Amino acid sequence: MAMYEDDIEAYAALVAKNEDESSFVYTLGRSTIWIPFDLNKLYSRLNEVEDDLVDKNNKWGGSRIVGGSPRRTGSQLKPDELETIINNTLPSQ
Repeated sequence: MAMYEDDIEAYAALVAKNEDESSFVYTLGRSTIWIPFDLNKLYSRLNEVEDDLVDKNNKWGGSRIVGGSPRRTGSQLKPDELETIINNTLPSQ
């Protein structure tokens, strides 16, 4: 809620990481469906990139408003890698 109060309309947040930084937990979101931050497009691209760890029960996903990394394993993408993928998948509006 603090992000929305600060007028942050879309985000990718690092929620947790394991000690050796081989696994990360992310949340992706936007304040409304009208914000141009296409989460479904991101989920698809991120699942392609992390194909080696995703399956029907462990994948990037969620709703059109909020979602995140695979629940069972987390993501193997480092924060800078995730940023690059987001920027390449959703060019600036």
